[in-house]
Amino acid sequence: MRKLSFLVFPIFLFLYKRNQMNKRKIWQYPWTYKESVVIGLGFILIGFALEIFSDGKGVHPPVFPYNIILLLQLIIFIPAISFFMKKHPFIQWMTSVPAAISAILLMTIFVLLMGFIPQQAIPNSIVSRIGLTHIFESWSYLFITLYLVLILGFTLVKRLTPFSIKNTGFFLNHAGLWIIITAASLGAGDIEKRTMYCYKDNPAWLGINKSGEKKNMPFALELSKFEIQEYSPELVIIDNATGKILSDQKKLLSLKKGEKKIVSEWNVEVFEYYNYAIWFHNSFKPIKQFGAAPAAKIKAIHIETKDTISGWISIGSYKETPVLLPVNNNSSFAMTVPSPKKYHSILKLYTPDQKINKIDIEVNKPFFHKGWYLYQTGYDEKQGRWSNLSIIEAVKDPWLYVVYTGIYMLIAGSVFLFWQGKKIKK
Repeated sequence: MRKLSFLVFPIFLFLYKRNQMNKRKIWQYPWTYKESVVIGLGFILIGFALEIFSDGKGVHPPVFPYNIILLLQLIIFIPAISFFMKKHPFIQWMTSVPAAISAILLMTIFVLLMGFIPQQAIPNSIVSRIGLTHIFESWSYLFITLYLVLILGFTLVKRLTPFSIKNTGFFLNHAGLWIIITAASLGAGDIEKRTMYCYKDNPAWLGINKSGEKKNMPFALELSKFEIQEYSPELVIIDNATGKILSDQKKLLSLKKGEKKIVSEWNVEVFEYYNYAIWFHNSFKPIKQFGAAPAAKIKAIHIETKDTISGWISIGSYKETPVLLPVNNNSSFAMTVPSPKKYHSILKLYTPDQKINKIDIEVNKPFFHKGWYLYQTGYDEKQGRWSNLSIIEAVKDPWLYVVYTGIYMLIAGSVFLFWQGKKIKK
């Protein structure tokens, strides 16, 4: 055994020394994942430092014509560097898989952070000071975006020469992604967002931006009719003093005629439900008029004591008073506020040439007018279904069609790769 150990140890020592001699040192070309990740993290740390130095104010996206100038510089710079320095180790690393993977990974992390961290200023917070509460306008995001754009650009130019039909799918995918990222980043400064408060019989020509500045719009909007569809309200037991819900919120009774359910030891049945009703002579009467509120007549029997309670409940409205049904001195049956299912506005659109168009704007179904997308974003929640106010957000994005072009190229590239792969398989 001792002889064997004397034989094995020198062999192990020889192999270890040989491995150490052949082991590649960091920052020795060709660069791999280690260097790629370190460079990416370096950009992020520099961005954090700049954010702290500027007190978390970030960097504002370029506006026209400076974004066009930057785009032209990228279009000229990337092919020129690729042509004159294509054999340089740094450019070869920029077109490598490790560089691309690291850039995409870091960009993905930033996109995920935008979903997890509220994108609004948090006073006296380190998260806000390093730019994570305004990621899209932070220095770190700018550096990572530029890092990815350059890698995509150099890779794209490298695969263009020599060009072949087989490279078509690769070109469409990478060029499409390059266009999407570049156009979305450079075009962010040209996006205009204005909020318009549209009332009945009062055309609104002004739009308010996020700074509170009022500007004239190239059109006016006037509310003709506001309509809302709501989910059925539900029955709950509340504390009379605090209004806190006491019943199990996972086992709520939907207030529809004929519905039955056990609610906190009470067997409840809905005898009547009116979507629009007014209080008249100690009872609710169904009538659809301004200010009418949902109302329900219920009967509740206690499971153990068999005590019976019956009467009306209503959430009320800006005109009708809410109605509760007492359970005891401390609690009452009540109706929840109906949740909006969908709502939309019918508006008159006035143009400077005195033309009037009737338009319908619904949530997630915007109306397009001469470069402006008009979105339904709100209404007077106090008046609810009887709101005489419709809040419309007008958005103008001149670069949107450029982004769409990139998306269509991505789709075309995917289709081509699928077709090419199927052809190769055959």
